[in-house]
Amino acid sequence: MEIVEDTVYLTDSELKRLNQVIQKMIAEMKLYREFNWKSLKSIAQKYDEYNIRIPKPKAVVVPMKKQEVIGMAMQYFQSLGNDIYHQIVQAVMQQKKNVIVEVYDKHEIHDYTEMNEFDMPRYDDIPNVKRIKGKPQSTVYVPLHSDYSRVEKNAIGAEATLSDLYAFVHEISHLLDYNPNITENKTRKLVAESTAIAFEMGLSEFLLEKERFPREAIIYEYNTRANHLFNCLELFYMFLELIDSKNLVEEITKESLVQLQDKLQYKAKYTKYLFHRILKERSSLLTLGNYGIAAMLSPTISQKLRDSKKREKILEYLEYVKNDQLDKFFDPLELGEQDIDYDTMFQNMQMQLDKINGREPYKREI
Repeated sequence: MEIVEDTVYLTDSELKRLNQVIQKMIAEMKLYREFNWKSLKSIAQKYDEYNIRIPKPKAVVVPMKKQEVIGMAMQYFQSLGNDIYHQIVQAVMQQKKNVIVEVYDKHEIHDYTEMNEFDMPRYDDIPNVKRIKGKPQSTVYVPLHSDYSRVEKNAIGAEATLSDLYAFVHEISHLLDYNPNITENKTRKLVAESTAIAFEMGLSEFLLEKERFPREAIIYEYNTRANHLFNCLELFYMFLELIDSKNLVEEITKESLVQLQDKLQYKAKYTKYLFHRILKERSSLLTLGNYGIAAMLSPTISQKLRDSKKREKILEYLEYVKNDQLDKFFDPLELGEQDIDYDTMFQNMQMQLDKINGREPYKREI
């Protein structure tokens, strides 16, 4: 694989491999087709049309104590009403028999073979939620100073940083649409990241209101995550285009890859990254789609979550996701019925960005 004049070229063997992997993944994409494949592609296209503006501020480090991370997160969840707070308290205080929450300093763990009472690893090196297939038990891992804490080198001596607070809220929020009695939840597989990221976004607004941390630090955390979401959305759109190309012709050619890159005008480093993931057949490849969906849904979820008059809609959404009701989960978001209301969706995105960044509300030129 090489880059020539901002275009990525594959070798013959890489091109053959790319065709093989995409053919295999066409069947795995059924879930996204059920959600409405065309809509997902349209959203990626319209992202450019709407010119969503996400500034890239400099990193600001905020050292925190471990108990401060947990305490601030619990204050945030409490601000979202008793229904949500009660569920979170049960999980964090480990009152739920099927959930264990592990919070620890990553750099103090030297034995990752230690097991917890569910016979699952007690520690993991990245924030995530794991479950044993076919069993209702789950473990939530929140390693402080994890690799996701991008500014840890500047916070030596601190137990945690503000980044860890976001990671904690994200992983704990996964429990809100989790149903231990459903082992294969299609709906949750599709939108679990939308739920968790919506709670992260709401955290930014909560912290701004508390005035406990520097505004610049909150802006950094929010904008870094927003940029990641939209990068995933754009890359997944290219992936969907490759899927469509493979459906139309027997083999994707070098020429068709060049034409696709000319059409999309992505930076070569992003295109190379996507091709690399496809060639390695990374199990996380479809995660791009999950985060792409989160880019479009999470601002709306977050907005309703923070509004006590509309929060009931999100509780309804969480129940639909929890009970794998793929045909109903979209309704409480009020983003259109037969067709997606793109204007409302993108206005919600831009409104939240403007609010976090302290800008004048953006008005799209028609």
